[in-house]
Amino acid sequence: MIFSPLNKLLLSKRSAQKIVSFASGETICWAQFLADIKTLTVQLKDVDKPRWAICCDDSYHFSVAFFAAVYAGKNIVLPGNYQSAMLLSLSEHFDAIIHDGLVADDFTKQQLILPLTEQPQSSEFQLDELDLAQIALTLFTSGSSGLPKAINKSLFMLDAEIHQLEALWGELLGNTNIVSTVSHQHIYGLLFRVLWPLCAGRAFARADLVYPEQLIASANNNCTLISSPALLKRLPENNKGAFYAAIFSSGGPLNAQSAKQCHTLFNLYPFEVFGSTETGGIGYRQQLHAGAPWTFFSGIVARLAQDDCLSLRSPWLDENSWYQSSDQCELLENNQFVLKGRVDRIVKIEEKRISLIEVEQRLNQLEWIDESVVLLLDDIHRLTLGALITLSDQGKKNMKRIGKGRFWIELRQALRLWLEPVGIPRHFRVVSEIPVNTQGKLLYNEIAALFVKPNVSKPFVNKKTEQIMSQRNATIIEQELSANKAILTLQIDPQLIYFEGHFPHYPLLPGVTQIDWAVFYGKKLLNAGSHFAGMEVIKFQEPILPKSVIQLTLTWDAQKQKLHFSYSSATGQHSSGRIKLSVNKEGVL
Repeated sequence: MIFSPLNKLLLSKRSAQKIVSFASGETICWAQFLADIKTLTVQLKDVDKPRWAICCDDSYHFSVAFFAAVYAGKNIVLPGNYQSAMLLSLSEHFDAIIHDGLVADDFTKQQLILPLTEQPQSSEFQLDELDLAQIALTLFTSGSSGLPKAINKSLFMLDAEIHQLEALWGELLGNTNIVSTVSHQHIYGLLFRVLWPLCAGRAFARADLVYPEQLIASANNNCTLISSPALLKRLPENNKGAFYAAIFSSGGPLNAQSAKQCHTLFNLYPFEVFGSTETGGIGYRQQLHAGAPWTFFSGIVARLAQDDCLSLRSPWLDENSWYQSSDQCELLENNQFVLKGRVDRIVKIEEKRISLIEVEQRLNQLEWIDESVVLLLDDIHRLTLGALITLSDQGKKNMKRIGKGRFWIELRQALRLWLEPVGIPRHFRVVSEIPVNTQGKLLYNEIAALFVKPNVSKPFVNKKTEQIMSQRNATIIEQELSANKAILTLQIDPQLIYFEGHFPHYPLLPGVTQIDWAVFYGKKLLNAGSHFAGMEVIKFQEPILPKSVIQLTLTWDAQKQKLHFSYSSATGQHSSGRIKLSVNKEGVL
C-alpha cells in the first residue's frame, strides 16, 4: 500500500480494480472513481457559480463531489446537516448545492443531483498536481447554540493532519476497511472516514452505521471503526466474538465505563481524539484507566494562558500564531495533558462562580445516575441550574421504592457534600437518553426545551401580573462567561409582551427592549456600572423576529465604563452599540 498526499492523490499509480468504497456487497473501484470525478468536474466547470455546498448522505457521492469541486476550481462549503431550515440559514455562504436527493426541489439555490443522469459529451481533462494552499474549504461548528460559525480552512491544513494520522496509526490500520457512525460533513468524519482512507488506499463504507447492533455485526479483524461517544456508550453487553482492528472516537471525552465496555467486547480500548473544527486534532489517548491523560499530536506547541486555558500552535493552523481555546488544562511531562473543563461553562449565580462541568461530575459520581447535563436557567426572578439526567438501574429502583419527591431530596442532600447550595440544580428532568447529534455533540436547544414550563395559571396570583412577569425575558439556552465578556444564546418567545402592538401585522422586538436586556445582563453577569450615562453608535441593522435564536454578546470595559453589545444570528448582525454605565451617578436609568 502506497500513501499519497492530497495534492497527488488522483495522480497516484493504483490498480484500476483497487476498491475505493463499498456497500451491501457492491464495490466501487479506482477507475470508476476517477471517471466519476472527471464527469462531474466537466459539468461543474460549465456552471458560473464559485461556491458550492456539498450535502451527500452517501460517502462515495460525497467524495466524488468533493474532488470534482476541487478540480473545477470551486470553493467547497460543508453545512453541518441537510435540514432545510439549516441550509436556508447558511445560504449566504454558498451559491449552489450538490446533493444526492436530500434537498427539497423548491430550495432556492441551483442544484446538482448525484448520481448524474445526463453525461456531458466529454469527460477528458488533465489531472494536475493541486496547490493545496489555494483550495478553500468552509466548515461549520456543530456547537450547542444553534448558531453555526463558519470556519475557513485550506486543503493544505487538512493534508498536514492526514500525514500525522498516517504516521501514528498507519501501520496499525494496514489495509483494513473503514466503517463509520459519524458524518463526513464535519471535520472528524471528513478526515477519518473519507480523506485519510483515500490517501492511504483503504476502502470505506458508503453508508453510516446507525444502531449499536450494526456496530457489533460489522466487527471483524479487517475493519476499523470511526465512531463517537454517542454510539459507543450504547453498546450491548454481549458480542458475537469478532474484534475490530482499531476503534476511534471523537466529539467529546468517552466516559471510563464505555471505554472499559469497548475493551470487554472488542479486546481493545478506543483511540480518543481531542480537537475542534477550528483547531483540528490536538491530542489523543487510550483510556486504559479512568482519567488517563492525553498526548499532544507531534508538532503541537502548548502553553497555558489566563484561567489555565490551553493556548497552542499547530502544524495544521497558522504555525506563526497562537490559538486561544476555552479548555482548561493541566500540562504534564512527556508531552501530555489533562482536560479539566471549559472556562465558558463557568456561570455566576448570586455572585458565586459555578462550574457546570463540576456539577455534572458530582452528579455522575452518584450511583443513581449514569449521565447528566447541567445548564443555566432564567427563573425570571433569578438564575438557577437545571439538570437533565439518565438514571442507572439502581437509580430507577430507588426512585420507584421511595418516590420521586423523596428521591430528589436525597439527591440534593448527596450533592451538598461537594457543592454550595447555589450550585445544586433546582430543576431535574429524567430522560432515557441525552439528546445528541450524530457527532456526539449535545443538542442544547432540545435539552433547554425540556425545562420550558407550560403556561399554567397559579392560584392567588393576578393573571395579568403573572403574564407580564413570565413574558418579559427571552429564554437563555446557553451562557458563556469570562472576566469581562458574556455570550448568551436567547430563544425569542413569540409570547413576549414586547411584540404586542409592535407591529400588528409584522411583530418585531423593539430596539429599546434590546438595549434594556443588554443593560440588565451586563449588570447581572459582568458587574457593569449601575448608572446610565448615555449611548454611542447604536445601530439596528436587521429585525429580531419571534421564534428566533439570537446570540447576545456583551463586553464590559471597566476602565472606560462602557458596555459593548451586539445581537447576531445565523442570518447576520441584528444590532450593536455601546452604552455608558458609570460606577458613580452620572445619569439616570
